Amino acid sequence: MNIGIFTLLSLALALASTGCAPIPHSHYYAPAIRGTVTINGAPATHTKIYMGSAITKTSCEKDPIKTTTNEDGEFVIGPIKEFRLLVTFFGDPYEIWELCAEHKGEIKKLLQFDAHFSPERLEVKCELTLEEETHIEAVRGLSGLCEASNS
Repeated sequence: MNIGIFTLLSLALALASTGCAPIPHSHYYAPAIRGTVTINGAPATHTKIYMGSAITKTSCEKDPIKTTTNEDGEFVIGPIKEFRLLVTFFGDPYEIWELCAEHKGEIKKLLQFDAHFSPERLEVKCELTLEEETHIEAVRGLSGLCEASNS
């Protein structure tokens, strides 16, 4: 057997036995979100939208990713991701992220994700006048003031 192939196979076997494999990929800490924000059913124009992630030590109040809704109340924000060379087979990654809007000078949490494996993309419809958060059945670990679906 060629020494180069033997070395490569030995390295792959050693990594696999530690629970890792050399599979380059993007790991999502928070998804790309496309959505609409309304106030009493009307588009929330020029509303500031914030996203933060526990892994990046950001929040809606501290160094968030920012965007603003357009004339129709629509926005696109995220994702928060990183390129990784290795995949781990043991231990599921746990992600925590939040999506907020600034309304009447106050930051209001629209969505919070608190579970394993954040989705890569979401479509959301949010109403700023809602007060009570609900668990969103379409996406495990997601709760907030929006309707959401994996896109």
